[in-house]
Amino acid sequence: MDRSLVKAIARAYDLRHRLECNGGIGLHDLAREDGCTRPYISSMIRLAYLAPEITRTILDGTQPAHLTLADLMQRDIPADWAEQRRAFGFL
Repeated sequence: MDRSLVKAIARAYDLRHRLECNGGIGLHDLAREDGCTRPYISSMIRLAYLAPEITRTILDGTQPAHLTLADLMQRDIPADWAEQRRAFGFL
């Protein structure tokens, strides 16, 4: 299991929850609260929108070996789950 990837997924879901539940809060506010940059928060929160099966394999530790946190943080993540599965080697 890639602990850094699992921790990033958990953090992404926390960020998403905070963003959705706190009406007027934005990415800049989250970044300030967490002591990091807005671009970092933007990159991190995208992980909360991965296809459920991709998230499940990460949490189970069965994701493809090439799927790393660095890779996910640097790449565009398609909004469409089928495109995500293709892009990250799940098909």
